[in-house]
Amino acid sequence: MGLNGRAQNGRRDLGLSAVLSARWKSVAHSDDDKVRVVRSAKDRAFMSMRETCNLIRNKIRINDWSAIQEEFENLNKLYEKHRTIISREGLPPFYVRILVELEDHLQETLKNREAIKKMSKVNNHSLKRMKLVLRKHNANFERQMEAYRANPILDDDDDAADSDTDETDDTDDDSDESSSSDSDSDSDSDDDDDDDDDDDDGQEASDDSIFGGDSDSDDSSSSESGDEQTAGLTGRARWLKRTPETSGRTAADRRRNKQEAQAKKEKIHLTDANQQPSFVFDANMNQEELDRKVLEVMGMRGRRQTDVKTMMQKLQALSALARRFGAIREIPVLMHLLSSLFDTQRTIDDYMSSEMWRMSYGYTTRVLDLLEANPELRLGIMGSEDMAELMLASRGELNADSLEALQARLLQGNTMYVSGAIVDICQRLQESYMRSLRGVYPDMTEYRLRVSDEAKLLHVAEKAQRYYARAGDMFTSARLAQLRIEYLYYRHETMDAAMQHEEVFEATYGNKFMLHPSCVRESADEDIGRDMTTTHPGAWLGKPQVDYERRNLGRTINELCKVTFNHGDDRIKTRTMLCKIIHVAIHNDFHAARDLLLMSHMQDTIQYSEGDVDTQILYNRMMVTLGVCAFRAGLMEEAHYCLSEICCGKSKELLAQGVSKRYMDPEAEKAERRRQVPFHMHISQELLDSAHLTSAMLQEVPMTALKGRNVLKGYWVSKQLRKYIDFYDGQLFLGPPETNRDHLLAASKALARGDWKTCVKYVTTLDVWNLIPGENAKEDLKQMLTMRIKVEGLRTYLFTNSPHYQSVSQGMLAKNFELEENKVHSVVSKMMIEGQLKASWDADTILLHRDEPSKLQSLAATLADKVRFAFPPAAAVGAPL
Repeated sequence: MGLNGRAQNGRRDLGLSAVLSARWKSVAHSDDDKVRVVRSAKDRAFMSMRETCNLIRNKIRINDWSAIQEEFENLNKLYEKHRTIISREGLPPFYVRILVELEDHLQETLKNREAIKKMSKVNNHSLKRMKLVLRKHNANFERQMEAYRANPILDDDDDAADSDTDETDDTDDDSDESSSSDSDSDSDSDDDDDDDDDDDDGQEASDDSIFGGDSDSDDSSSSESGDEQTAGLTGRARWLKRTPETSGRTAADRRRNKQEAQAKKEKIHLTDANQQPSFVFDANMNQEELDRKVLEVMGMRGRRQTDVKTMMQKLQALSALARRFGAIREIPVLMHLLSSLFDTQRTIDDYMSSEMWRMSYGYTTRVLDLLEANPELRLGIMGSEDMAELMLASRGELNADSLEALQARLLQGNTMYVSGAIVDICQRLQESYMRSLRGVYPDMTEYRLRVSDEAKLLHVAEKAQRYYARAGDMFTSARLAQLRIEYLYYRHETMDAAMQHEEVFEATYGNKFMLHPSCVRESADEDIGRDMTTTHPGAWLGKPQVDYERRNLGRTINELCKVTFNHGDDRIKTRTMLCKIIHVAIHNDFHAARDLLLMSHMQDTIQYSEGDVDTQILYNRMMVTLGVCAFRAGLMEEAHYCLSEICCGKSKELLAQGVSKRYMDPEAEKAERRRQVPFHMHISQELLDSAHLTSAMLQEVPMTALKGRNVLKGYWVSKQLRKYIDFYDGQLFLGPPETNRDHLLAASKALARGDWKTCVKYVTTLDVWNLIPGENAKEDLKQMLTMRIKVEGLRTYLFTNSPHYQSVSQGMLAKNFELEENKVHSVVSKMMIEGQLKASWDADTILLHRDEPSKLQSLAATLADKVRFAFPPAAAVGAPL
């Protein structure tokens, strides 16, 4: 067996290797013979929608309304995504069919009340939700659904078959149309589908098995084709899988088309108002050509397949060319451009990017500068009829006489009728600014960049107010003055100075976040050598400094208030008064703010403004600000009165600083989120709670010592504080206080015991008092709180211990509570006058008076003693006397 066996084994090994080699060649080149199926954009869109419809039918069979609602939302998302294709190809029959089936099944389910009662809570809620959603959704397809009910299509396989039949013929045309579409959404969806097709190449191309059953002719032809394709390849490269070449669009073509579409997108970019636009027209065009170009570009506005970015880029180029012809030609182009910029916001919650917002600000400032340089010019709003004729002129459907008459109407003397108004543009800028602040997290750098745009908004509003004042439109001027007040009233002088410094710094040096780290120090480093090879030049000079003149914020607000009070309507006057009260209260002038509130009778009329939720929120902010102002002044009764209604557990919702956690309708929740106040305008919740509990403590503890808890039941000064104290007393183990509330509750218990020093330590060591604005505000507040705690501790001591003493020395009280004797005399005398303490003065001694019991009280006490001796307790019976 030796040599013959080895030879036979060798031949078998060679034969097996040859078979395996042939098989691998067949596998390696079998993919090249398989033609890849390429589907059009229409087929891909309708296929995904049809699969979702099938999922909805499966859920209808098991009556799972929660899953039906979810899949129905997915179907509507697909409908919105492929809206352009559907508008071009028509509404697919299977979509109308699923709407009819859903409506019929919903009606049948609603009739079966017993089945509804047996549903789970989630399924029942989804059923009710689908009832509302489906009714609103199907209102747009009533005609198609009626046609389907008249001639129902039982199965949509014919439509699918037709699409499969025409697939090979229309593949190239449909794919080219989808890739060259002007709509951004279509191009993006096609690009995504192309990426998916590239990723699915490996899944659609199946390999034959090594030991499969192919004929010898197939093997030979495959080997010959493989030899031709792998000529010149050696080693591992010969066996790697290659992308098959098809008669349709290849992967390389798809990648090239995708790169060209992306390059086309990146090529279209917007520029600033002061920069040269990238889209270039003929620089030598005259006024007639300029007007004709503007009409052509404006005719694109509102059309279905218009690229908004391209239109805005053309308007930018035209506005740059219009500068040669003066303000009369430039201002209309700029107003059209601003209107187009605001058209990019599709929904009510959309907001501009920071770059686009600043671009709009630049163009608005340019218009106002032109109006200020030409004070004789006035702007009017173009009517709807003139706008319609303008669209007809852009399409060439307006004759020369009508066009000349239209141009005469748009320019009458010094008045130009343009698209939009300056005040509306300022309002849109303000709304977009507020929405951007609500859509960005406060701890992000982007939020700080957005807040810096507030100075630009105030600047453009000031310029617009001056323009309308020159034009004699004082009501619109009052609207803009109110807009400026809305962004100034919440600032303290120190905060306004810091924001003004940031504004001047950015205007001088640009964005401070782009500064080199070496120049962020306040002063220059004198020890380092001025060698540019080892140190940065910024370290030689220190942080950049700016000089600016601080404005008088109070005087600015007073001037704006005069304009609004003289020329505004009732709502503007109401909001102006509320802002004025808040501003005065922030600067620690309680009596002036209180007088403004009482003279305006705002507390009596605010209840009738139920429809104006924003004004009610502003009123709530005014009340808590007034309460904090009274607290700083030491007026605890007034502070507690102002804060008690808001600090009741719903302060976040009442101040629009948070959304309620309870379940509400989605539309109501969206409306509540739109009313939220930006973070930098928030009033600290911890500060409000601490001021409220402290003011309640300084009234509740002495009153409890005077009349007792049982007598005061139902007549407490603060139910909120009493609830917290009861919970605090009910705990088995009390550790050291951690939160602000724990500190104040521990301070209340210490004050009730007469330990005023511990109470002062707990109250004055809170870090929340650092949030009060103003110089030395924290030290002044601590001194005031210390004095008030000493006085209330003295009153609590006298209320508690007066029945046990006949006289008390004034000097002893002054020494124990570290008060002046005159202060002790004043406090005790006030207690005597108000009837809280029955006593009299004898020089420096307080003589405490006891109430002698009446005859009935004496008889009752005697009877109680006799009963106690006649019927001793059971434990005392038989005890030795």
